[in-house]
Amino acid sequence: AVHLQVVPKQDPVPRDVCALTPEHVPLLLRMKEVAESTLSSKGYSMDQALLGFHVPPWISVPHLHMHVIAPRTAIDWTRRFKYSKNAGWFVCVDSTITRLERS
Repeated sequence: AVHLQVVPKQDPVPRDVCALTPEHVPLLLRMKEVAESTLSSKGYSMDQALLGFHVPPWISVPHLHMHVIAPRTAIDWTRRFKYSKNAGWFVCVDSTITRLERS
């Protein structure tokens, strides 16, 4: 199992997922590409993975970073709540991209 974080090299790095604008969509797509490449090199597919961001105030570091967890079934029961897909405190990258494209 893997739990990685993809951190953009952009300067300045957006503070969190709420600071993103439609202009950040290419950045998110690039972060997703990095996640896919890294997962593939470790023998995982995107279908097995959970990719997303914690939403303020549920962030522990003040810069944008995308969690990449695979396989998602490996998330132990104590962390399933923390990484609940689109639960208000954790949003998936695809949902974030869709929201930004529509705004």
